Amino acid sequence: MGDLNPALYDFVDSSHSYQTDENYDDLVEQKVFKYKYRQFAYDSLDYERKQERMITRFFERVQSRNPAIEADLNDILAEDQIRNTMG
Repeated sequence: MGDLNPALYDFVDSSHSYQTDENYDDLVEQKVFKYKYRQFAYDSLDYERKQERMITRFFERVQSRNPAIEADLNDILAEDQIRNTMG
């Protein structure tokens, strides 16, 4: 397991004592930390199973994407360059 196991860390949100609205930065940092070091939180069999599930679900989502909301990055950059060109 080691020192990088997320279960060993206690994420303290100190923003509640100073801010009236909820700060989501700490929540995002906690999720990123847990995702980045998840291989240390599980044994190797669980980690491999979860990795395989993540990859499988990613490809399932790729196949079911709505083409109406997808855009080609080259087209976006070309339009932006034309729009922002001086002259």
